[in-house]
Amino acid sequence: MCTLTFAWRMFTDAPLVVAANRDESYDRPSDPPSITNDTHHPAIVAPQDCRAGGTWIGYNAAGRFVGLTNRWTSVPSHTDDNNEMTDNDRRSRGQLVTELLTERGPTNPKAAVRDAINEHTYDGFNLLIADVGWNDDRDSMAMTFEWDGALNITQIDPGVHIVVNVGRNNRYMNPEDTDRDSGVVAAQTNNAQRIHNQLSEYAHTAATATKWRNRAADMLSNHKFGVCIHNESQSFGTVSGSLITLRADKKGTYHYADGPPCTTMFEHVEKTLHTGHKHRTP
Repeated sequence: MCTLTFAWRMFTDAPLVVAANRDESYDRPSDPPSITNDTHHPAIVAPQDCRAGGTWIGYNAAGRFVGLTNRWTSVPSHTDDNNEMTDNDRRSRGQLVTELLTERGPTNPKAAVRDAINEHTYDGFNLLIADVGWNDDRDSMAMTFEWDGALNITQIDPGVHIVVNVGRNNRYMNPEDTDRDSGVVAAQTNNAQRIHNQLSEYAHTAATATKWRNRAADMLSNHKFGVCIHNESQSFGTVSGSLITLRADKKGTYHYADGPPCTTMFEHVEKTLHTGHKHRTP
């Protein structure tokens, strides 16, 4: 996923509202969201990466949301006993997302993320973890984890935020610190700033979380904002969209576009799943 914007503790009817696009190779298979039931863990609503396992976004019945974007940087592999680089422990970032969703919460995820990057090699990522609980600060937190060989953890204040491949609002990477062309980095930074500025302003006039979510969905599907992409020559582009709302009672709603959101309708995931009985057991 390349664009994740969210409103944290801005609306009385929902502590967390998320709108996100996933950009990926067209030939990388994935399954749309399903409910994973496990008697030892809270139920998870999330799509699945069919190639490497795991997911890039989802929420669980304990009120935890986890979302991830790739970070445009190279991370060295761990070294073996001979102090030589090895990729044997390189692991899909999506598996980390799934592991964090299996936690019952509200738990401090810092130790879990630190343990994961110490045990395995992960390519660069920007990770958002939020546990909702509007009326009890002990039961409510949001953090971002930026990993590029060093781990930076930030507690998120109430407001509108955006996370992209080059970082998050007001903390974008310098082009020389990425593994991408400087023009590409500048374009993504500019697009993210425009989206963040407009959605931040709208959050102060939107009466409900649903209105803000719908405005965010419109912007992420509108080509003038540059985050719904179609690169046919490289068989790469925006392959899905996610809209997730978590209420203070820890119940969520997920609307999913199984294709580019500029041409694909969002469907109500929970309603579809309960009608079609699409559950997954690990």
